[in-house]
Amino acid sequence: DMRKNIEVWEIENNLRDFHEAGVANHVNYLIGFPTEDNLDFLHGIILIWNCGRWIDSISPGMGCGAPPISDLAISWKNYGYAGFESAYDRTFLGAWYTVGYKNTLLHRIIRIKTVAILLDIMHSNFGMINVNGHRCSDINEFYSLTYNKQDAQLTARVEQLDNLNLNIFSSQNQSDQLASSVANEFVGIGYLLYKILCTDFNLTINFNPAIDYINFGSFNAVNYTASINLNCQKNGDFKLQINHHLKHEALSHRWKEKVDEERLVLGDKSFQENQTFNGNFQALGTISSQVGPSVHPKFQKNREAKRLNSTLNPTEINLD
Repeated sequence: DMRKNIEVWEIENNLRDFHEAGVANHVNYLIGFPTEDNLDFLHGIILIWNCGRWIDSISPGMGCGAPPISDLAISWKNYGYAGFESAYDRTFLGAWYTVGYKNTLLHRIIRIKTVAILLDIMHSNFGMINVNGHRCSDINEFYSLTYNKQDAQLTARVEQLDNLNLNIFSSQNQSDQLASSVANEFVGIGYLLYKILCTDFNLTINFNPAIDYINFGSFNAVNYTASINLNCQKNGDFKLQINHHLKHEALSHRWKEKVDEERLVLGDKSFQENQTFNGNFQALGTISSQVGPSVHPKFQKNREAKRLNSTLNPTEINLD
């Protein structure tokens, strides 16, 4: 949807070849593109892991916007913005969002924090990626990860599967759909760690509005409090417990008037939920692809053919 016109294997090969030639690689990474869902995001962080040993530094940024002269701003309806006449004339939590609340500021801040956590794990545990240009000073407050380091068998390359269903939480009640959508954001990082570590592990993730405000600023921090605990066994069995609370209120005085106006138009979207799921990561696979077609017609007819013919020639990439 970004029309980069580049294949994943080209990204991998370029980063590998420059690294082997002694050139330092700095990567810019865009989080929360309007059409990005939780599976697209998982594919992105898998790519970061797969290329981690070839990346010297990275700037994951603070999420996607729609600059005035960009195609996102001009053709905003194609990308699903929930606007009236422009991408920004309708907001949720003071920021743009897509129809059905599928991509909101809350979803994006969870993904931003997930990337920060993954990069810290990669650096502190495995010596990958020396510099995160947007490293959060309170990263140790964000998460904890424990696993059997003697039993771990690190997977150098994780496959980007199209047929994973990460939407394990669901609700028929409209008032609870946002909470379930947000809860599904935490499935992907658990799946990736399961594939990477190949051993038992426990992951906790925390959201504290006061700490998040310091680290992400008034443009990204959300009045969201959460405690997430994921316990996973070597065979893929896992238990995901999420206790989270969103206040549809502004954290900063500068956004108070806008958020107050939102509640008049959208209604109060606050929620407080305790959600638990027991399952197995191996069982997340489905028969059909879960990745949607491109929003650009010229790419739609070629996508399935590319997916079916995307197997790499073993000579094209060396994972040793």
